[in-house]
Amino acid sequence: MVMMTRTLLLAVVLSIAVAGSPGFPADIDRSVADFKTPADIKWVRNAAGTNESAVLFGDPSKPGPYVTRVRWLPGNMSRPHFHPNDRFFVVLSGTWWVGTGDIYDPDNTVPVPRRQLRDSLRQQGSLRRRQE
Repeated sequence: MVMMTRTLLLAVVLSIAVAGSPGFPADIDRSVADFKTPADIKWVRNAAGTNESAVLFGDPSKPGPYVTRVRWLPGNMSRPHFHPNDRFFVVLSGTWWVGTGDIYDPDNTVPVPRRQLRDSLRQQGSLRRRQE
């Protein structure tokens, strides 16, 4: 009985390990659960050469939800600007230095460390970021 229980337990553990291994990927319906690997992300440098961005989902120029990633190049920060819609930001790595208002003043910004969520409502004014 003990031997049969151990054999059954070993069979269950092995089947879980094999089913979850990268060598046997599961087929998923990409219209239900989609994702991008780092190799799938297409980065585009902005005209000023200060950052690179990638659209992960949706279209930022159209109404509706969208997701973009932005990576700032060292020593750069955005100038005062406004957005016509509400936005939410998550800092994935590094520190994002944020300021509001019409005056460009890098010394008057506050740090938002990684793993933090920040919202930018239209009425709050401009947001700026500097490289730490």
